[in-house]
Amino acid sequence: MKRIAGLPASQGYAKGEIVLWRSTSGLLERETGLTPEQEEEKFQGALNLYGVQLKDLDQALDSKPDVDHSQEREMIRVYQMFLGDEFLWDKVRKAIREENLGAAFAVSRECKKMCDTFSMVEDPYLRERAADIRHVGDALVNLLAGRKETLAAAVSSREDVVVVADDLSPMVTMQLDKTKLRALITEEGGVTSHTAILAKSMGIPALVGTAGILQVAREGEEILVDGNAGVAILSPSEEERNRFFKKMEQMVQEERIYQEVAGRPSITRDGRTIQVNINIGDQESLAGLSEACWDGVGLFRTEFLFLGRTEAPDEETQYAIYREVAQQAGEREVIIRTLDIGGDKEIPYLGLPKEENPFLGYRAIRICLERPDIFLPQLRALLRAAVYGNIKIMFPMVVKTEEILAARRLLQEAKDQLRQEGLPFREDLPVGIMIETPAAVLLSDMLAQQVDFFSIGTNDLIQYTTASDRLNERVQSLYDSMNLSVLRSIALTVKNAHKQGIPVGICGEMASESPLLPLWVALEVDELSVVPSQVGKVKYLIGHLDPEHSRQALEMAMKADTIQPVKELLSQLTAATRERTP
Repeated sequence: MKRIAGLPASQGYAKGEIVLWRSTSGLLERETGLTPEQEEEKFQGALNLYGVQLKDLDQALDSKPDVDHSQEREMIRVYQMFLGDEFLWDKVRKAIREENLGAAFAVSRECKKMCDTFSMVEDPYLRERAADIRHVGDALVNLLAGRKETLAAAVSSREDVVVVADDLSPMVTMQLDKTKLRALITEEGGVTSHTAILAKSMGIPALVGTAGILQVAREGEEILVDGNAGVAILSPSEEERNRFFKKMEQMVQEERIYQEVAGRPSITRDGRTIQVNINIGDQESLAGLSEACWDGVGLFRTEFLFLGRTEAPDEETQYAIYREVAQQAGEREVIIRTLDIGGDKEIPYLGLPKEENPFLGYRAIRICLERPDIFLPQLRALLRAAVYGNIKIMFPMVVKTEEILAARRLLQEAKDQLRQEGLPFREDLPVGIMIETPAAVLLSDMLAQQVDFFSIGTNDLIQYTTASDRLNERVQSLYDSMNLSVLRSIALTVKNAHKQGIPVGICGEMASESPLLPLWVALEVDELSVVPSQVGKVKYLIGHLDPEHSRQALEMAMKADTIQPVKELLSQLTAATRERTP
């Protein structure tokens, strides 16, 4: 028996047999005997083929509308962006021509140089891009090296598979047979890596950062994966196996109950209703979901409309999509976030400058206020679509009152235009903002006087409040949803929102973290916005948590000077609630 510890990137339990995978084909020949012209032709063929594969994968997502594919689509767009990066590929062509290198060797070398450069800079976006470049490079190397076997084929040929790899690119992961795959384990990556994101969307456990597992794991070996504790057990003893199966049985029972309550109202034991909404990234994702599994849409991202285009989507294009979403939702609310994009995305027609730190730069509402040619068509489309359903509009990355006032002036301008043109629109469209920076938290009493609702964007709030890059493995301990500064920020925001009589929701990973649900109940949060797979669990726990115990936990959290005792208490509360599962 061997126990390997890693970071728990996606919760759950799984049993299966190991399929080992290393992302590249190993030692490459510096020279192949072909002429530079032939190698360059091979290289161009690999670029073209990989482009076709990405396009085919994107289209294949349309045939699986039962889940939200927005994360996968965004990753595909990033890979397509790198395929069009002539600066990088010209270096490869130059190495082939001037050094007589084999194409695979040249790709591997130049991508590694670029990755090494990006990995050393402080900017979090560039560090994340290093992993993307490595994945694209690995895919091209495998095509050029004629690697016949694929991970997808290895998984499809087995039953109950746990993939153990050095790293997994999004494209490789998305091609795996979900009916055979039980868990993912990688030596590299952090809890916000692509592997973690995709594992959560697939509803399977995942461990990342399991250094050295490829040295001890064997092909076909039995493995147990505890995605809650962040532990993998290889060749388990009978005692370990029995203990693990009890946990799995409990999880299966819980999932059955969660599915049963997903379509019911979420009511606390003291009679207060908390709406449990879902996050989605495109209209296809909403169309494929069960009508019973969501109360509304707490976050509809609009970035997908602007990516992969040569020009901005016009008003009619946006209007058609927003109207479709509104009609699909019926009376349920749909909170649509205006364009939240910046220099971290390659969108040539926006002419965005490259920035040292795009996450603290020219992005989101800052761009929209300076680009009414982009912002006004979106506002007009939203106003018109709101006639067909319960649409609400939300501005991201607001840090001062002046930004809300400026956005409202543009919204009024859009209304005036539509009125003059005789086009129907919703006059009283509710307006909210995302609270995702310390600045917005500290001004939340003033901001609440200017809007109809708040949505706390917890992923960014953690990052900005704790000054810790969520993509940096070295500071993962600081990027903590239970950091006391983050909890206090949320409590202050909720208090100020309710003082002004406006509802407040929580969006992001924190909204569905089981140990934190007692705090949301005690704070009397109005709405939680989660990934669709978490709706049932969240509703069940909300309905079974003891309100008095939850209030005691909140009081302790607000007075604590260290977080560990609070974590232990919250874990005990949710564990006790789960133990009462019939």
